[in-house]
Amino acid sequence: MVQEGVTGVKFEYNSIEDLARKVCEFEQMDLNRLKENAREFYQHRLRPEDNYQKLISIYHSISEEKEQ
Repeated sequence: MVQEGVTGVKFEYNSIEDLARKVCEFEQMDLNRLKENAREFYQHRLRPEDNYQKLISIYHSISEEKEQ
């Protein structure tokens, strides 16, 4: 769940060149800011309570489809 330039960097799969570019970019980034952004993302979008509600909603949806 990396947000490019906000919580980290992404690189193209199987591309050594892209990975090398991203490592250079990452080394220039403000790591404290990345940490703060990642923590904020987690606290707002990945809370256990929210995930529980999403799962319950999915389960209800599946069970309703099977009943029809």
